[in-house]
Amino acid sequence: MTLCIGWDVGGWHGKRDGLAALALSPDGAVDPVGRHCTVSLGDLVARGALTLQMMAERLELGTTFGSATRLILAVDAPLGFPRAFVQAASSRFDAVPSLNVPLTEGWIKNPLAYRETDRYVFEKTEKQPLSPSLNALANNTSKARAACACLRRKDSRVRIAPFESDDSEVAVIEVYPALWKKDMSGVAVEMLDRVGNTDKDQKDAYLAALTAACYEQARTAAGGQSLPSVMTPPPGLSEVVRVEGWIYAPVLRGR
Repeated sequence: MTLCIGWDVGGWHGKRDGLAALALSPDGAVDPVGRHCTVSLGDLVARGALTLQMMAERLELGTTFGSATRLILAVDAPLGFPRAFVQAASSRFDAVPSLNVPLTEGWIKNPLAYRETDRYVFEKTEKQPLSPSLNALANNTSKARAACACLRRKDSRVRIAPFESDDSEVAVIEVYPALWKKDMSGVAVEMLDRVGNTDKDQKDAYLAALTAACYEQARTAAGGQSLPSVMTPPPGLSEVVRVEGWIYAPVLRGR
């Protein structure tokens, strides 16, 4: 069984970290496990104390956590910044590069604002993500990156894809649950109906967990292809995404 945990990441000083979990069976069945909750994880991340066990305890997963043969943590926040932004922010003032892109090209083309994965998702879905760097989302991004680094240090099984190869028992991926809301049919609606009342953060956490299940089924072909697939980096972007990250977005009907 693969345990899929969804985390809707709140800001550093907020109290709106949504968590939810689903179990993906070898036959492709997806079932809610534990409880959904909205908690505050910022202080744990700030102190470098966050562990997967702590998240499992808040989800009241019990023995499900220990019995899982594979765990996917799907994070609803960017896990990387645009290369151009990092270069500009870390350069001496006499070496800060120009954009080299006319502003008339549009916000999504601004290399300081968006990564290649953001542009790819926009091209495929016509939904423009928030900027990881030039938007309030940088708050969530920096917290998510710090949390992933903490999990990586504390558990040698953890791999942060695609910055690292997904070749261990625990994978952390970046997801974009808002895309499900453009195609709320089939598996997403059925799953949300099953879990009952949720607040916005918990709902997004469930949709993140569902994306994790899609990712794992696409990776292993377990249970056939009962779930939508996810967008994966095209060959020409393989080097870039190891620096900027990648949104494992669901490939939904009509997209």
